[in-house]
Amino acid sequence: MIEVKNEAESLIHNTEKQIKENEAKLPQDLKDRVRADINALNEALASNNLENAKNAIEKFRNSAMDIGRTIYQNSSQQTSNEQTQQPNEEKKSEEQK
Repeated sequence: MIEVKNEAESLIHNTEKQIKENEAKLPQDLKDRVRADINALNEALASNNLENAKNAIEKFRNSAMDIGRTIYQNSSQQTSNEQTQQPNEEKKSEEQK
């Protein structure tokens, strides 16, 4: 159970850090869902029931992966938008010549 608690605490810490660093990039419903999973995980750990704790970790891990997925999608869209804008800007400068 100690290993499970350590894993859970590490996941919680890293995920909370990720949320804080990317606050503006994440939709509120995702942040709320992750925070609810953090609370459920803490409750499962407090119950000292190994099976409940493992299930809560798995559910929380899936929510945490959604954060990474959302951040990646947002950065991909931003990169795509920047690449689309660059050729347009080059065409404008060529037309002005």
